[in-house]
Amino acid sequence: MIGTVERIRNLLRPLNAHGDTRGFLRTSVDDDLGTAVAQPLSSMLAEANFAQAPYPPRHPPADPLPTTVDGLTALLKAVTLPADRLLSLLVSTCTQDLAYGSPKGPWDPETARRILEQIVRVLGTQACWWSNNDFSFTQAWEADGRPDCYASTSLTGYAVDRVLIGVGEGAIVTILAFADD
Repeated sequence: MIGTVERIRNLLRPLNAHGDTRGFLRTSVDDDLGTAVAQPLSSMLAEANFAQAPYPPRHPPADPLPTTVDGLTALLKAVTLPADRLLSLLVSTCTQDLAYGSPKGPWDPETARRILEQIVRVLGTQACWWSNNDFSFTQAWEADGRPDCYASTSLTGYAVDRVLIGVGEGAIVTILAFADD
């Protein structure tokens, strides 16, 4: 029987295998064996070396970015959205440029919705979600799943970034999107 982590990795494999996503999206699926929620994100950020990326941030932040798991964890906020809203947010994060809302990446919204819906289902109804974006400021949601406004703390040095971390059924799924203006 295939485990939760492997099932989710298989679902995300087409997205991760596509070279075009490296410039705006990173994903990770890890075992949740008492791991700090931000540990996979910390590893992802260290591996990404954004300063050496093909499209490095044009406007690095004035304040230093967090570099420790504890520092990253302190920036995360619980995402308390209804399941349909969370799914729409995941879809828009994986298929749109965060800065401009234009289509981005190998998945169209329908494909992304189908796959991400399976991932949310595999993580279970008791899954907890975290983000560096605070959606409590959102007053309206676009039809494509984008919030009209939210507070954000930068993790990458790009003008806009969003991490969505889901923890459930023994797995941690980390989706990191980033864009410059």
